[in-house]
Amino acid sequence: MAGKSFRRVIAKRLINVVVTIFGIMILNFLLVHFMPGDPVDNIIPRDPKFDISLKWRLAEKFHLNDSLPSQLAWYLWNAVRLDWGQSYMLNQQKVFDIIMSDLRWTLLLVGVSTVFTVLMGMAIGAYSAYRRGGAFDVGATSITLFFYGMPVFWLAIV
Repeated sequence: MAGKSFRRVIAKRLINVVVTIFGIMILNFLLVHFMPGDPVDNIIPRDPKFDISLKWRLAEKFHLNDSLPSQLAWYLWNAVRLDWGQSYMLNQQKVFDIIMSDLRWTLLLVGVSTVFTVLMGMAIGAYSAYRRGGAFDVGATSITLFFYGMPVFWLAIV
């Protein structure tokens, strides 16, 4: 019985993940298409030496002459295939290659900080539980709630 409910919870969470990612992708698509101006003008560099014929090739490549649902279908299909296009700012490299080149350092940083955070949290939580109601427990709880309520982007800047 417990295994069945566990599988049901995992299935619901996976469905939520898929729906959330799909919703974010649609919002990302709509943000680019409803920004002021032409979407191609927003991605090409503002360089006078830039080849203007590239603008028409990009419009064709991104199917910007098609209907909005057709453009969305192409966008989702390319995103699922991990074909995220190329960077027009970084030497015409593929976006996927740029992300992959820096991913190992990102994962190392996130992994080490996560392990450190979990170990510190467990140690502080265990000691707070051992000295429940004491000065350390109250202080640790207060500091934890303070940082938990702080916006992540602001804390990262600080």
